[in-house]
Amino acid sequence: MPRKIVRIDEERCDGCGMCVTACAEGALAIVDGKARLVGEIFCDGFGDCVGECPQGAMTIVDEDAPAYDPVATRAHVATIGGAEAVRRFDAAAHAHAGCPGSRMSTAPGVTQWPIQLHLVPPQAPFFRGKELVVLNTCGAVASRDLHGTILDGRSVVVGCPKLDDTRPYAAKLAAILSDPSIPRAIVVRMEVPCCGGLTAITRSAAVATGRTDLEVREVVIGVDGTVRN
Repeated sequence: MPRKIVRIDEERCDGCGMCVTACAEGALAIVDGKARLVGEIFCDGFGDCVGECPQGAMTIVDEDAPAYDPVATRAHVATIGGAEAVRRFDAAAHAHAGCPGSRMSTAPGVTQWPIQLHLVPPQAPFFRGKELVVLNTCGAVASRDLHGTILDGRSVVVGCPKLDDTRPYAAKLAAILSDPSIPRAIVVRMEVPCCGGLTAITRSAAVATGRTDLEVREVVIGVDGTVRN
């Protein structure tokens, strides 16, 4: 039956092993210097490995594959990693069951998923070749015109510089914007002072990429919902 499962681009993979560390199910291993899927029944298709791959070699696809087997996977994890690995597996299984936020989607009617900056995988395919909108959490509600004027045809991440734990945000944005196919970051913020932190984080991330061709633009939404620039 078709289901979501990881696939690896061997040309991109440099064997760093970060995906192996990220996979709580033990579905991946480094073999002959490349990441390999050691068993399709061990891959749950949630894509925790995708966001950790610095080369963009991991993708989640819909393919015919054997069903994910959590019982066999737990036994496999115990064999290769012992009790601590099993605890990590159980914690990941609980998180995946409770929240689908890390399962990527570009299904019909969905521009992309996830969108929250904490959740998006940096190397997600929906970022490639598009301008990135860095949107404040309030913006999509405050401005009814936002989808038609700003979001169409672009990828998006959402965050709040006042209420979120923003410590990982600059590094996450830098990882996304390091992709040379992304030509521009558009920060969409409210006119209130605290929202300016989103622009500062994005500009810091842009510098961290080392790219000289990356443009960062700011768009301000008034508290009356109008797009100012």
